[in-house]
Amino acid sequence: GYLQFLRELSIECRKKGIVLSIDNYQPSAWTEFYDRNQQGRLADYVVVMNYDEHTTSSNEAGSVSSLTFTEEGLKNTIDEVGDASRVINGMPFYTRMWYTDTTGSVTSEILGMSQAGQSVENMGMTSAWDEKTSQNYAELETGSGKYQMWLEDEQSLEEKLKLFQKYELAGGAEWKLGLERNSVWDLIEQYLK
Repeated sequence: GYLQFLRELSIECRKKGIVLSIDNYQPSAWTEFYDRNQQGRLADYVVVMNYDEHTTSSNEAGSVSSLTFTEEGLKNTIDEVGDASRVINGMPFYTRMWYTDTTGSVTSEILGMSQAGQSVENMGMTSAWDEKTSQNYAELETGSGKYQMWLEDEQSLEEKLKLFQKYELAGGAEWKLGLERNSVWDLIEQYLK
């Protein structure tokens, strides 16, 4: 039913000169039914949402979008769609601040780029580049638990933007507008020329 809807929608979009893009989760066993190969034939672009590697339902703290996670999602989407020039990389403008209490209970809160940077400063957290995730990692241990953040910032975003050239992608998408710093737009523009 979903693919039939897309077939009919794609016809109407083409008639009206409207660009059709379809957002998708990363390829996995539970998303195979989306049939990205067919989507690639019907739509102008297929967007892979390369975020939510770790979410509120995760049992452990972790990155929203490590570089390895992002690149794997891109490669698998390109394989399914069959044409990298029709694939768009969806990237996050947010970070999760994780808190793990002494009982092991894990919670998180979404922060925009500026909020996350301000939290690192206000809480006196230390941060350093983490090669494994290609993100700045910050943590603070307290008597009641541990705070952790894998920061989405200009440095981590640039590592994801480098994938545009490596795979000759159609472009980028971001989630969610309003959570970014203004400085990211100049950076994005450098890679989307």
